[in-house]
Amino acid sequence: MSDFFDHEAVVSEGSEDEEVREEVLKHKKTKIKRSLDSDDEEEDDDDEAIAEEMKDLINDDVEEEEEDSEDDIGHHGHKRSREEDELEEDLEDDDYDLIEENLGRRIDRKKKFRRIRRLEDDDEDEDEEKHNINDREAIANELFQNDDYDTSSRHSPERDRLDHRPLNERFDEIDSEHSEDEDDNFIVDDNDQPINTTRQRSRKSEQFTDQALQQAQDVFGVDFDYDEVNNFNEDDDFDEEGENEYAEDGTDSRDRSMSSKKKKKKARKSIFELYEPAELERNHLTSVDNDIRNNDMPERFQLRTFPVTPCNEVEIRQEAQWIYKNLYSIDMITRQEKINSTGRSPFGGRKPESVLCDIVDVLNFIRNDSLEVPFIAFYRKDYFSNDTNIHDLWLIYRWDEKWCQLQERKKNLLKLLENMQNYQLALIMQNHDQPLPDNFRRITERDIRRIESIESFEEFTDYYLNFQLYYSKDMPEMKKYIIDQRREEKARKKLQTILELEDSEVKTEEPEEDEEEIELTERMGFLKLSMRRDTYSVCNEYGIGGLAAKFGLTPEQFGEHLLEGYHKHELEQLEFDPIDAANEHLSKRFNTPERALEAATFMVGRQLSCDPSVRKTVRQVFYERAKINAKPTKRGIKEIDESHYCYTLKYLENKPISSFVNEQFLLLQNAKNEGLMQFTITIDEDNRNNQSYLDEIKYLYHRDEFSNNVQNWNAQRSKALEIALNRFLYPFFVKELTSKVLNEAQFGILEMCARKISSYISVAPITFNAETYDDDDFDTRNGLRIMGFAFSHDNEEASFCALIDGDGEVTDYLKLGHFMLRRNQGFSTDKETQLRMGDREKLKRFIQQKKPHAIALGCNTIVTRLVMEDLLMIVKELNDSDQYPLIPVEYVDSELSIVFMNSKRAISEFHNYPLNLRQAISLARRLQDPLIEFCQLCTPDEEILCLKYHPMQEYVPREELLNVIYSEFVNQVNEVGVDLNRCLLHPHTAPLLQFVSGLGPRKGAYLLRSLKKQRTPLLENRTQLVQNLGVGKAIFINCAGFIKVDTATLAHSGTDTYIEVLDSTRVHPEANEWARKMAVDALDYDPENESHPSQALEEIMAKSEKLRDLDLDEFAKELNRQGLGRKRLLLYDVRNELTERYKDRRRPYVSPTSDEIFVMLTGETEETLYNGKLVLVNITGVLRRRPKSDQVDQAQPIRMESGTWKCPFCLRSDFVELANVWNHFDSNQCPGQPYGVRAKLDNGLNGLIPIKYLSDKDVTDPMTRVKPGMSVHCRILKVITDRFTVELTCRSSDLIDNHNRFKKPKDPNYNYEAEQKDTSAVEEVKKRNSRQRTYMKRIIIHPSFHNIDFRNAEKMLSQMEQGEAIIRPSSKGSDHLTLSWKVHDSIHQHVDIREEGKTNVFSLGQQLFIGNETFEDLDEIIARYVQPMASLAQDLTSFKYFRDLNGDRPAAEIVLNEEKQKAPSRIPYIVSASKEFPGKFLLSYQPNQKAFHEFITITANGYRYRNNVFKSINALFKWFKGHFNDRSTFPRTPNLNTPVSASPYGAQRTPVAQTSPFVGSKPSFVPTPNINQQAIQRAAASMPSHIFNTLSQVAGQTPSFNATMGQTPGGTGALPTRGGTFQPEISRDRFGLKAPMLPTTNMPPPPPPPIVPSNRPGSRSGNQWADIVQQEWKQPIVPSGRAPKTGPTNQRTPAWSTPGASSAMSISPTQEETPNIRGDQTPLFDEWTY
Repeated sequence: MSDFFDHEAVVSEGSEDEEVREEVLKHKKTKIKRSLDSDDEEEDDDDEAIAEEMKDLINDDVEEEEEDSEDDIGHHGHKRSREEDELEEDLEDDDYDLIEENLGRRIDRKKKFRRIRRLEDDDEDEDEEKHNINDREAIANELFQNDDYDTSSRHSPERDRLDHRPLNERFDEIDSEHSEDEDDNFIVDDNDQPINTTRQRSRKSEQFTDQALQQAQDVFGVDFDYDEVNNFNEDDDFDEEGENEYAEDGTDSRDRSMSSKKKKKKARKSIFELYEPAELERNHLTSVDNDIRNNDMPERFQLRTFPVTPCNEVEIRQEAQWIYKNLYSIDMITRQEKINSTGRSPFGGRKPESVLCDIVDVLNFIRNDSLEVPFIAFYRKDYFSNDTNIHDLWLIYRWDEKWCQLQERKKNLLKLLENMQNYQLALIMQNHDQPLPDNFRRITERDIRRIESIESFEEFTDYYLNFQLYYSKDMPEMKKYIIDQRREEKARKKLQTILELEDSEVKTEEPEEDEEEIELTERMGFLKLSMRRDTYSVCNEYGIGGLAAKFGLTPEQFGEHLLEGYHKHELEQLEFDPIDAANEHLSKRFNTPERALEAATFMVGRQLSCDPSVRKTVRQVFYERAKINAKPTKRGIKEIDESHYCYTLKYLENKPISSFVNEQFLLLQNAKNEGLMQFTITIDEDNRNNQSYLDEIKYLYHRDEFSNNVQNWNAQRSKALEIALNRFLYPFFVKELTSKVLNEAQFGILEMCARKISSYISVAPITFNAETYDDDDFDTRNGLRIMGFAFSHDNEEASFCALIDGDGEVTDYLKLGHFMLRRNQGFSTDKETQLRMGDREKLKRFIQQKKPHAIALGCNTIVTRLVMEDLLMIVKELNDSDQYPLIPVEYVDSELSIVFMNSKRAISEFHNYPLNLRQAISLARRLQDPLIEFCQLCTPDEEILCLKYHPMQEYVPREELLNVIYSEFVNQVNEVGVDLNRCLLHPHTAPLLQFVSGLGPRKGAYLLRSLKKQRTPLLENRTQLVQNLGVGKAIFINCAGFIKVDTATLAHSGTDTYIEVLDSTRVHPEANEWARKMAVDALDYDPENESHPSQALEEIMAKSEKLRDLDLDEFAKELNRQGLGRKRLLLYDVRNELTERYKDRRRPYVSPTSDEIFVMLTGETEETLYNGKLVLVNITGVLRRRPKSDQVDQAQPIRMESGTWKCPFCLRSDFVELANVWNHFDSNQCPGQPYGVRAKLDNGLNGLIPIKYLSDKDVTDPMTRVKPGMSVHCRILKVITDRFTVELTCRSSDLIDNHNRFKKPKDPNYNYEAEQKDTSAVEEVKKRNSRQRTYMKRIIIHPSFHNIDFRNAEKMLSQMEQGEAIIRPSSKGSDHLTLSWKVHDSIHQHVDIREEGKTNVFSLGQQLFIGNETFEDLDEIIARYVQPMASLAQDLTSFKYFRDLNGDRPAAEIVLNEEKQKAPSRIPYIVSASKEFPGKFLLSYQPNQKAFHEFITITANGYRYRNNVFKSINALFKWFKGHFNDRSTFPRTPNLNTPVSASPYGAQRTPVAQTSPFVGSKPSFVPTPNINQQAIQRAAASMPSHIFNTLSQVAGQTPSFNATMGQTPGGTGALPTRGGTFQPEISRDRFGLKAPMLPTTNMPPPPPPPIVPSNRPGSRSGNQWADIVQQEWKQPIVPSGRAPKTGPTNQRTPAWSTPGASSAMSISPTQEETPNIRGDQTPLFDEWTY
């Protein structure tokens, strides 16, 4: 190859990207100098905080100084330059809003870039505002359409005709297109580049022709000139320097002035001013991209986090051993069975040690020869054995990056230690006469060697933490010392230079910045060392380090003990007790020996935890013994069911980490991140011997003596070791182990994703056997014509057919608006059928006329089967009628086409096409060549990641996933080869170029642009890559063999350029001479004739069988002897290429199998649809089996008990006569015996439930169990893929599955006891919640209505004004509401509202009832009920004698006593709002020595007091003052002599109204049974005391009580009985109480009482009393003149839920004592009324 470059290669003198570089360099001149960040941060010494921290020294959390980021150490990745950061700093939010409005999308505002001010001149002419349209399109395509890959093709008929001409004609057309520019290119500049004079032409009449460029102008608000971007090397400003140059060149002054005016008139703008940095970065137009393009190194090598760098042979061998150890020797922690079924294995699988030599050669090719993996795999096969494949090459390549990263970190850490060592040496020399401090730890050469021996990132972390522990406090001083040394050295060099050049006139410019100082600062700052004063530094500061050094062993010595497993060093034991030793180290901070000893123990534990040897040993043990315990959170208990991915891992107990398989741990971690799971990792949890790892190793830190002194020291050593393990090492290793296991799981997922994409793109194009057909229309020499068909299954959008030619260009398409009309619904009208059939005929004619070789049918639903049947039928009809070939109709997965039709590339290329048409094009292209179509998504937007490769792919790093996917593209593209000329002619194939070995997105796009600029934009041979396109040596070697040239077509194009026939093969240019030699030898040509080789190649390709006679093994040996290396396999490949040029080695296309079709149509895989899965199905009908003739003959109809006859098959039982059954058989009307039930799954699959799996009981008629349209839960028994059917069971035993026959098998370490415990707890909570009240949300539109519960109502009312109300749902049901209004501060009354006339359960009733009062709507309740009561309550709270006591009687008595003592002759009284009974006010007064209390009830009509209603406060208290001691006004228990009209029960309620049998009675009629003392005594056993006392008073103290009904004023009369006559019989209830039956009258009977159970304390007797008269209401009372009534009327709500009551009350408030009243004292029943 060196000779080739010496003779034929021409160095490129520049490129268009140099202009970008110059523009960037000019832009960098405005960069602001950065000031060095000083790491000397002074922090305040907070003594109180440290004192608080030292209180519990042993349990103190000491922060470990970790790396800020692993990638920060030695990281050389690209960072945004400062000038780019400053570009957006001044961009205001208004500017962002304007840009977002134009773009129609959000813009990331995390980093602001300042846009350089726009330089515009209002005086610009229209001519100068117009730009070259072609240049506009070019730059727009580059900036907005991904360079040449996104160039949109115009699908006009003329373009279609041109694109389908023979290839040589198209080449001629390109030549002719550029022929008219030959005159323009004749004039060249100083660099021998043609000057384009057409730039000065005016294009006034031309308008925008590219939508993307128009969008760019709309967004950025400026015009764009491609000349300005293309000529970055020209000065943008016309300055004095430019004028001088003009003067020196002799330019006419007038021309200068005109040019000056033109320059001033229109200022040029750079790309940094015109476009956002994100757009420039996306289109690879930044300075870094330009450097990558121009650097002669493979692009992928430069894009690595740590670029590929050369190295010597020693380092390569070290790296090879390191890679072999980590990649092929050390087993992973978990088992990745999907990538290696042998169990635990290394990342790359277990391989022999002979692979080590292969790794050495591969690394040498990569690092020293700059050869990419594809080149090594194809052209260096002789250097690695069969044990190494291309997959191993990629693993070696990636682990080489890890090695470089590790070496960079080691280099930085070594440099840091060397600087610290020099600083310590200077410190010792400076104070050589003083002793070293106790805590001084000198860096030795042994420390340097230990760091040089680091072989893993874990070891690096260990040494880093060790360095941080001992030397972080000295870092600021060390940094200052090193910088001072550098400055002194620089000053000496500068002085020496001045002395040497003081006689010289040469002046040297001083650097603006101290670059060495900056470099040193960056070197020092690669580790973010913590400067805070933690616990260890405080202990060290106060001299505790001296005490810590007396523990007998250094951390290094104990580390050796752990490694060796025995006492290697003698433990130094002090002769005095640890407390005595601590007395020598007391300080202000540690003023007691106990505290000092605790601090020393802590320091020793911290030192042990940071020793690398200790960490290495403990890490190994921790990894081997680590076990995990997992359990779900409260949320996880509810959400993790058997369909959840974490179901089998829901409860784990002591599961070894090594037993995790594939991505199990990743699933567990993901569930933890979602808040569903929690787990812990320990090593001593399941220790059956009760011996922890601490107990196992502490003997290595003990002295084997039994004296008290030694035992005390051993105890302190054990404490220090416990601190090291439990406080520091174990938590750190938990994080480290979690990270490693997650990396292994992610590695397995990445490997599966790589295999998936490889299975997609490694398929060859579909083939068509044209030899069986004589029709020239089906000739395949120009490729296959493919028709793609895309449809919408619900016919919401039109279906489309797209036809592409052999080059993948669209030639025609067809729109079918009604093809899918009602196709999947099973029925349609005649018109719909006619429309659908019309589209079918159009499709048939289209196929007949266009003659595609194959049809690609997109499939993503089961409806596709119907379309497939229709297409096959059309092809069959054409074959029968016109002898049309039976072309294949293939299912094609629609996932790729769906992503493509929405991609930016599709929008750019087919922006006028509908989505379904774009999808049809993608389907056809995929069937034609999958590799090309998948490459369409490999864009800067990374749309290739939109495809689904693995269910867990979203949990792996995006960058790593993209790398493995692109690696597979690189493998396949280089195996197939890329035709550069075809990429130029057919832009949709251009994305292939980025995957060619050595190239990338930047270099590939630049290669196409360079080819476009050629006078003849054709690549005629591979040498033109170097001669014309400026490709460097390294890039040419990598890519030359994979860029193929169609030499056969070029030979007929009439070109004068030499056509190398080997350029159409995979033979690399370095092997061309050997190929010619093989051809000459095979043909026995005369070697002296120089013309023979070229002729021999052409002849040998026609007679390739002669190559078999060559001894290639001997030829390879000869080449090896000549020092050309091993070439045996390469020679065999050359022979194969000469036999079959660029043979497609991809696996042939095969029609998808039934299982693959099932997955494509349903989207279900083995992981999503499996036996035993719970599914919800919809019943569609019953499956029946018609009886056969012999069965009918033997049928025996069944005689029913009703006399009818029953068919034994269909079980129909309504036949009156036996003959009807036989007619039923003869007329073939019997559907047959049912054998199953049809069902439909959500994914469209058909389901079958056999009769035996319908229920656990015997079922003869399925319709008795299920009905069509019913949704039923089932389990899958079997999946029949070829029939798209599943067999189901819905038996209760199968659904519950107590024996785990169908559920997924749980983990072997599953904790069933913990699961049962949590399940029981959940069930208990459900039971408790079921007993709580529930509120149904209502749909009521009213400002006062809120869907809240009691507690929230109380909270809202507490913040509202007095008298405001809230209406909310009631716990009594959907026909009740609750009115809550604020009586006083913290006092709220809750009133029940009953609804009637509801249209549905959520709406408001047409009639509303509060008690017996009716309201029409809520507004009426607020106006007539709430507002009057609120006004009355406000008047009472404003009363002068109102006291805010919340109805507290003791507090009221205290106030009254004080007032009574002040004025004994007066009767003091006060009023307070009752909190116990909201809606009532407590009236307290003291006429004598004892206070009395009564209630005043707030009603809508006024104040009710002692059965009287008062409209105002004055009237109330005026009456009170006159009747406070009038006993006739006190309410009493009514007797039979009490007039009904005067009964105190009128419109009132009793305390036990909920269960009283008279709750629903009318206010004017309250029947009271004749209750005697004996009855009360019998029922007393089950009565609360307050009920018993009340009944005793009624029976024994009520005057004039007799067994008959009392007389009413003005006459006598008896209450009517149910029969209309007096019934003297005595009825007995279940309590044994006897009551006489009341005589009947014409008075209407009371309604039957509602029996509402109550859980209120003390309400049990109410239920009993309700049962006393339960028998009275079983039969309706038929009074004279009325119809009988049934059911309760005027039902009332329970008393404890109404105003004045609460659910916690057990007794009613009573008047404690009535002044000056003799006789009974009855309860104040008015307190229970409204």
